[in-house]
Amino acid sequence: MNNAMNFPSQRQAPGDPEAEWSHRNFGDQNFQEKRGFFAWWYRLTAPPDPPPGSTFRQRDNARRGRIASAIMLFLGTILLLVFPIGILTPNHTIAIVAVTVWTVILISIPLNRRGLVILVGVLIGLSVNVGQYSSVLTSSISPKGLSINDTDILYLLVFAEILIGAILPVNWIFLPVAINILFSIWQLNFAHHDPTLVPAISSLILSRVIQLHVFVTGIIWILGRYAQQAIMRADQAEEVARLHHEIALQAQAAEEQRQELEEGKIEIITTLQRFANGDGNARTTLPANHALWMLAGTINNLLARLQRLRMQEVEMQQRLYPRLQQVAQMEQQKQRAQLLAQEVVDAIRHAERSGQPLRLPELTGTAFEGALTALNGVYMVRRPPFDRRQSTF
Repeated sequence: MNNAMNFPSQRQAPGDPEAEWSHRNFGDQNFQEKRGFFAWWYRLTAPPDPPPGSTFRQRDNARRGRIASAIMLFLGTILLLVFPIGILTPNHTIAIVAVTVWTVILISIPLNRRGLVILVGVLIGLSVNVGQYSSVLTSSISPKGLSINDTDILYLLVFAEILIGAILPVNWIFLPVAINILFSIWQLNFAHHDPTLVPAISSLILSRVIQLHVFVTGIIWILGRYAQQAIMRADQAEEVARLHHEIALQAQAAEEQRQELEEGKIEIITTLQRFANGDGNARTTLPANHALWMLAGTINNLLARLQRLRMQEVEMQQRLYPRLQQVAQMEQQKQRAQLLAQEVVDAIRHAERSGQPLRLPELTGTAFEGALTALNGVYMVRRPPFDRRQSTF
C-alpha cells in the first residue's frame, strides 16, 4: 500500500551548492541529539541521514526509520518487564511472544539501518499480532473454549495498529484494523466458546472491540495525516528558503559581475586614452579570471602592434630625413638652374640685339659659375652663315 500523498519535490541534485546549503541549515540532523545513549542507538539502528538534495520520499523514509528505531528500543524494554510474567505465571504464551518479538527486533535492526522501513514495520506489526492471535486461538481450540477473560486479548490487538500507524505510511493502518476486526468477529461468533460467554456478551464485547479499533485507527490516521502535512509544509518551507537563498546569491553574483564589468570597462578606456596621449607602454592589467580578460588581451596585442609600428615609423623617418633633405635641395637647385638658364639665354639674346657686352645674372654657387663667368662682358656677334661656294683652296 503506497502513501496517498506524494510531494512534488523540486530539490536539486546531490552535490549542488544550494542543496548543500539547504541541508546544512535546515536538514533533520540539526534537530537530532548529537550525544548520549539515544544518539548512539540511532546511529546503530536508524537509517543514515539523507544526503543534500534528497526527495521528500527519501527524507520521510529516514524520519520513519528513526521512529521505528525508537519503537524497537521502547518495545524491547517493555518486554523485559513482561517476560518474567510469562515465566512465573501459567500463561507461558507471554514469554513466547516476548522472545518472538525480540527475535524480530534483532532481525529488523539491520533492515531498518539499510532503509527498509516498510518491511520493518510489517515485521514488528506481525510479531505483536501473531503472538496475540496465537493466544486467542489456543484458548478457542481448548476443551474449555474461549472465555470472557480470553476476549480481553482482542482489545490488545490495537497495539499492532498503533505500531503500524507510527512506522508505516499512514494509509497502511487500514489493513491491520480490517484484519483485526474480522478476526474478532470470527472468534466471538464462530469459535468454540466457554458456556459463560453467551451471545449477548459476545455482541457487547464485539461492539466494544470494533469501537476501540475504529476510534484508535481514526485518531492515528488523523494525527498521521496532519503530521505528514506538517512535514510537507516544513519541506516546502525549506525549499522556499533554498530558492530565496539561491535568488539572493544570483543577485549578489549579478551585482559583483556588473561591478567587475564596470571596473574592466574603465580600465580598458583609461588604457586606450593613455595610449592615444602618447604612452606607448600603456596596457590593461586585468586578471586572468576577469570577465573581460580575453577582450583586454586582444586590445593589449593590438596596442603592442601599434607601438611596434610607431617605432618602425620613427626609425624610417630618421633614415629617410637626410635623403629627403637632399632631394629637396636638388629640387631647389633644379628650379634655380632652370631659372638661371632662361636668364642666361635672355641675356645672350639681348647682347646680340643691342651690340652691348654680355651681362649675365649672379651665378655664384651654381654649376654655371665656372663655365659662364668668363663670358660676362664679352660682345656677342652673330656670324653670317658659311658659304661653300665662296670658299677658296
